[in-house]
Amino acid sequence: NVGNVFSIDPEIGTIHVARELDYSVMSEYTLMVKAIDGGSPPLFSTIHVHIMVTMADNAPPRFSKQEHAAEIYENQPIGTYVKHLEARSTSSLFFEIMDGNKDDMFFINPSTGVIITKRQLDYELNKFYNLTVEATNMAGAKALCNVIVHVLDRNDNAPRFTQPLYTGSVSEAAAIGSLVLTNTTAPLVITARDQDSELNALLSYDIIETLPRKFFHIDSSTGAIRTVMTLDHEQISEFHFHVKVSDLGKPRLSSETVAKVEISVTDVNDCTPRFLHSVYNTTLLLPTYKHVAVLQVNATDPDSSVGTTLRYDIIDGNAGNAFAIDASTGVITVVDPNNIKPFPKLQLRVSDGKFSSVAKVNIRVEKSENSGLNFQKSVYMGTILENSTKVMTVAVVNVLGSALNEHVIFTILNPTDMFEIGSTSGAIRTTGQRFDREVKDKYELIVEARSNDARGERPRVAHVMVNVTILDINDNCPMFVNLPYYAVVSVDAQKGDMITKVHAVDMDKGENGEVRYELIKGHGELFKVCRKTGEITLKQNLEGHNREYELIIAAYDGGKYSTNNNNKITLIPCSTEVSVHVKVIDKSMPVFDKQFYTDSVLENIELHSPLSVSIQAESPLGRKLIYSIVKGNDFEEFALDFNTGVIYVVDELDYEQKQQYELTIRATDGVFPVYAEVLVSILVQDVNDCPPEFTQDAYNISVSEAAPFGTSVLKVISRDNDTGINQKVRYEIQTDSTNSSDYFHVDPEDGSIYLKRSLDHELHDSHHFTVVAIDGGVPSLSSTAHVWVTVLDMNDNPPKFEQPSYTCFLSEHAQRGQFVTVVTASDPDYVDHERLAYTIVGGNEQQTFSIDPTTAWAPC
Repeated sequence: NVGNVFSIDPEIGTIHVARELDYSVMSEYTLMVKAIDGGSPPLFSTIHVHIMVTMADNAPPRFSKQEHAAEIYENQPIGTYVKHLEARSTSSLFFEIMDGNKDDMFFINPSTGVIITKRQLDYELNKFYNLTVEATNMAGAKALCNVIVHVLDRNDNAPRFTQPLYTGSVSEAAAIGSLVLTNTTAPLVITARDQDSELNALLSYDIIETLPRKFFHIDSSTGAIRTVMTLDHEQISEFHFHVKVSDLGKPRLSSETVAKVEISVTDVNDCTPRFLHSVYNTTLLLPTYKHVAVLQVNATDPDSSVGTTLRYDIIDGNAGNAFAIDASTGVITVVDPNNIKPFPKLQLRVSDGKFSSVAKVNIRVEKSENSGLNFQKSVYMGTILENSTKVMTVAVVNVLGSALNEHVIFTILNPTDMFEIGSTSGAIRTTGQRFDREVKDKYELIVEARSNDARGERPRVAHVMVNVTILDINDNCPMFVNLPYYAVVSVDAQKGDMITKVHAVDMDKGENGEVRYELIKGHGELFKVCRKTGEITLKQNLEGHNREYELIIAAYDGGKYSTNNNNKITLIPCSTEVSVHVKVIDKSMPVFDKQFYTDSVLENIELHSPLSVSIQAESPLGRKLIYSIVKGNDFEEFALDFNTGVIYVVDELDYEQKQQYELTIRATDGVFPVYAEVLVSILVQDVNDCPPEFTQDAYNISVSEAAPFGTSVLKVISRDNDTGINQKVRYEIQTDSTNSSDYFHVDPEDGSIYLKRSLDHELHDSHHFTVVAIDGGVPSLSSTAHVWVTVLDMNDNPPKFEQPSYTCFLSEHAQRGQFVTVVTASDPDYVDHERLAYTIVGGNEQQTFSIDPTTAWAPC
């Protein structure tokens, strides 16, 4: 009675159907019935009852299974067998695919139920199909079943690089095994994509050329590039090579193109600069002059790309400081002609800031004999207009006493980038550089004429001075000095009394630098200013006290601009304006010793500390004064000693909240209600009192273990409310017990976190590390943020049976459904741990055994 589908009446012995019968499951039953009497002892007898299950004429068709599965490789030819569906019915059946046949990929034989392909399948377009098949008998009864067709991948897609060119750099000082980085300091990772799946999508990278493989290794699975040999920028500064990629499928497919890789070896200062010669010899003819060039030495440094500048200096032999050397160009010039010794021997040094070398310079000093070669003039003069960039001839020097066809060469002995001379013409011209008279108003050029005759005798030499004067133009406006201007005047002041004086200077020359003053706004009926001196005086007596006036004074220069209209000279002066604040007091009002006060204070000053500024006022009548703060102390950060005028800090200052205070201090007469006021400006200076603050205290992210090397996984952000260097933040990862710093790298500048190596869920399913933000203050302040990383598992490990083989014994009389054994497997991948499916793939040709796909329980 399999499945207890039958029941029997214990009294009368009638057999009934207890459960629904299914012809497709079991078509016949053999029951054994036992009859027992009520005697003592009871006697019994048994009999076999054979029951045949037949289909009713009006019963609907029945499929052998409600769900069927089939597998077929992609790219199979049209007409490939997929699945044969079987159903039972009392009449012939008609099969039809009702649903799931996307793009009409399958065909079912309406009579036999055989499903075949109608088009070639493509795994990359659709990985499975869920077909609904309907079977209809002659009576019109219908039945449905599902057929899930899994499309199996074939290695029919070659991998492709995500970009054609990859660039990176690595320091020549990098240790073996160091990563090559991109310009964003992220690891350089060569990446490609393959549209296939599983083994067909696993990629292998390889460097093609032989030479780069001696210096670099590419991780065959991740594409990350590391050094395998010490690099030397001076030997090879750049590497250009190609990388190929292929998948691990069968057959293995390679990309149609290769990726180009360019790696720059960045230079470090590891080489000593060298002079081109260890000893230099030169001759200096007397008389000579200041700034005359004697010799130019040159040095080279193999560390050419570091950007360090070579610097030259004289370390010995420069008695009397007769010579100097340009630290940048290496040009040795005369500084003091009167201190030149007969045989100077200079020792020079060239340095790149870390390494240095030396050279010797032997100077042979000789007096220039009268060779009969002379210039036409003893001194040449020339002029150039300031700010001119026009290339023009300043002067032409000529010599007398030269023979016919004698070759005379002209040079400037104290060269400058402002002038050049024709070597044979003697014409001195400007080079197009802008002249600024306020920087240098005169140039003294020493010109040498040198002739070498064909007989090989000593050269004939002559020298002359060329003085070039830079003419001024009005390119500077007057500038007021001793700012700001505050003045007090007694109410009893008389007409003509001087109140104060303004003063402006102009860097131009002559009329262009002459300054005149004018009152252009503010109470011209009471005050006037002297055009030449800037003195401000009263035009009439004042009335009333405690009145304040603001005067606007303009300073004009005497600049001129020449027009082309009948040579008319038009004055176009340049001007500057300034405010002058005047306060009227009576004779009994206190008088401060300054018109205004300024002071600065650190924001972390200790409370109740006095400011360094001293507020002093006097009463004309000798009375005691009382000081008070009347304005600008809204939150009472400051207190004032009413007897001494000393200001104290009584509440905490915060540069980030307020950088400047302007207090109005009042000194009041102790007898009469008269007072005077003065402005005190207090600048708050920043100190490093604000640590960086992360926008989040903790970050929780998830990263797939399949994420490639160099992937950006997170960017942490912090803010520092300080200023300047105190505000600049750098980031670090603290080491922890799981060595997270081996897996993650943080960009010290912008806080981006990258993968330094591939993650492995099976090794560490999570990481927890701390990012530290450190500001640039002294001492520095820091804050931390926690980062929790969950490593997402991917199906990258095959399941494994607990033992390679199982042995069991079974009786030849074993009944159908009898338990045989249980096989057990496990999968390191968490995502697949509870999704293992067991199937028998071989040795069961007679279908004698079956296995539960979930429990691996194997009955016969």
